[in-house]
Amino acid sequence: MRSVDTNVVLRLIVADDKAQVREVQTLLQNEVLHVSLTVLIEVEWVLRSAYGWRRERTAEVLTVLTDLDGLDVEEAAMVRWAAGRLAEGADFADMIHLVAARHMSGFVTFDRSLARGAGEDAPLPVETLGVS
Repeated sequence: MRSVDTNVVLRLIVADDKAQVREVQTLLQNEVLHVSLTVLIEVEWVLRSAYGWRRERTAEVLTVLTDLDGLDVEEAAMVRWAAGRLAEGADFADMIHLVAARHMSGFVTFDRSLARGAGEDAPLPVETLGVS
């Protein structure tokens, strides 16, 4: 299995280069492609910053990616959780940090919005420092 870069995933999503889209579709017909958590962080950032997508649309597309035939999305169930939090207003990269740390005993931050964004069903306890 090969892993793909952000630009490959983006071609699937935005389909803004027909030749590149065909190349990606051909790959998907012949093999399963791995999408890492780090690539997903960048995909969300590019969709928001370069394409001006709203968080709800981005969250929906990220969720669809987790079920797309031919893609092996790392921690797909947890990515769906993070996309749901994104749709509710959380920072996607912060939520993916929690996903990546989920086997730890906790996550420590000074960022109060990260803790709020994670919600009650976070994959691990989030501790906010500097709060009395």
